[in-house]
Amino acid sequence: MNNSEKPNISKTPESPDRTKLSLEKEVISAGEVFVQQVEQIAEISSLDFSPNSFVFVCIPAYRELENVERLFQSWNSQTLPEGVSIEIVICINQKTDNAEDTDKNRKALEILQNLYTQNKKENVRFHFIDNFSENHKLGEESNIGDIRNILSATVMKSVLKNPRNGIIFSTDADTFPTDSCAAELQKHFQRTQSVYGSVDKKIEFDSSIPEDERVKIKQLFLLSDVHTILLEYFSSGRLTLPESMGAGGAGFFSSIDQFIEVGGYSSMDFGEDTDLLNKLYARKPDSFNPVLTPELTNTIRFSDRLEGDGALLSELKKDGYPANHSLDTTRAHAQIRKWFSNSLVSQFSFEQSLGKLNIDEQLSFLSERERSDLKDIVQNKIDGENDDERIENLFRDILKKIYELRKEKIEIAIGSYATFIKSNLSENEQFQAIFSKNQKDLSTSSDEDIIMAFVEFSATIDES
Repeated sequence: MNNSEKPNISKTPESPDRTKLSLEKEVISAGEVFVQQVEQIAEISSLDFSPNSFVFVCIPAYRELENVERLFQSWNSQTLPEGVSIEIVICINQKTDNAEDTDKNRKALEILQNLYTQNKKENVRFHFIDNFSENHKLGEESNIGDIRNILSATVMKSVLKNPRNGIIFSTDADTFPTDSCAAELQKHFQRTQSVYGSVDKKIEFDSSIPEDERVKIKQLFLLSDVHTILLEYFSSGRLTLPESMGAGGAGFFSSIDQFIEVGGYSSMDFGEDTDLLNKLYARKPDSFNPVLTPELTNTIRFSDRLEGDGALLSELKKDGYPANHSLDTTRAHAQIRKWFSNSLVSQFSFEQSLGKLNIDEQLSFLSERERSDLKDIVQNKIDGENDDERIENLFRDILKKIYELRKEKIEIAIGSYATFIKSNLSENEQFQAIFSKNQKDLSTSSDEDIIMAFVEFSATIDES
């Protein structure tokens, strides 16, 4: 395996060089088009942002009355370098006419407004969007991808009044930052100014989740961790911590220019953050630069009332926690991602991209039946306004099918990764040293211990 150095995170962020912050005319025009498209879903406010703000935090909230005070305090306590400010945009949203929901959303907004009035700071600015009250509710067809685009378009419309690059950070109302979170995002922007990535997070279980359920959920997160590490390795040959170790949309950021280039979030009920990552990665894989210190605490809870990850977790519970990550699905994802990226970077027509896609050859490790199911997807009519959109839609359809092919038991999925890791790293002295440090032996360690050691190894290996 190739080695890669863990990004160094300095402790004293500096303001970005304003001479390098301008957006190209083409980017500005594309940003204006993006705002116009989102305005077909909802009215987009034009907010008053400080010219010293380069980090724009976007938070959707729905029936989050129990969380809004902690949410406000955690963002209002950010430690920022002198002369730098941040903007936090919270969209309280609702699609139904449920009176109880409306009442809770109204109370949440009142609490946030009162807290802000009483605790205003010059460099931490809050903005609240009402998408829940009468005449402001979203259409019932709207989803979390649409809501994140509404927030992002609000940032875009406001920033384009004084065009400059910056960071759009999408998080959730049940996810709480450390005091240094905004400063870490500022540092990432300061380094490259054209970047995207995710923010590492700690998991905090809601008190309603019993211990045996927590064990299963932790195993699913462990599978997600090893999946993301090996997905990067199979895609690029790099071994590092490539993505956030935790739950999806709770912490993803992108510079404004890159966000505009891929057209923002796709309209999806869940998985919108992973889809955005795929689109960004396909075009500029080298711009991925995650924050590897745990700057967020994500609250895990079951909730059928929540769309997206909350409802998905409830469904997993009902199904006995099947694992859709296994070694073969990760390898298949990587192969299809390479095809997708090559098609976009090479500016292939849709027909040319199809000519580069050979399911039997590229995914030969899957069963004949599984390959046949995927080839059926390729034969379907793929719509899109242009070649890139048709390629993107085909990629998304294939990827969705890959993760539907196998629903393994957690133990089997964990075992598939552990076997691969042992076969490749059993002679690696640095990997062995992790077990020695923890007073364990690789040959007798459990599959979970092997994967946890691999995650640690991936974060600490030196550049060769």
